[in-house]
Amino acid sequence: IDTVALAPNEVYAFSAETLGSAQIWDITTGELIHSLSGDEWYWPKRISYLSARFSNDSTQLLTGTASGLVQLWDVASGSELKRWRIAVKESYGPVQTGVYDVAFGPGNSISAMGSNGIWNQFSR
Repeated sequence: IDTVALAPNEVYAFSAETLGSAQIWDITTGELIHSLSGDEWYWPKRISYLSARFSNDSTQLLTGTASGLVQLWDVASGSELKRWRIAVKESYGPVQTGVYDVAFGPGNSISAMGSNGIWNQFSR
């Protein structure tokens, strides 16, 4: 397991493995609620989730991937609500696009920190 996030309501947890599988669990029962799947490949494996955070009311989940994808999920249904791609910084070296931190901000704002050192702001 590479990434874990616990919901503020202490009912849900998110976990993700190196091979790209990701789940939402009910930690009060140990039951698997949803398996999340990205539709993108990141060489050499399926999406690798690097970061995750639940909203304060535990109804939504933000995830960030190694390929620079930020996704907003509905916890109750397990469906993807929205997706964004972080900005890529021009460089002479390898492109750095991993999303190492995600956060819900005030109002409808969402922040994502990329491995390229750039903060990205999005709206829900």
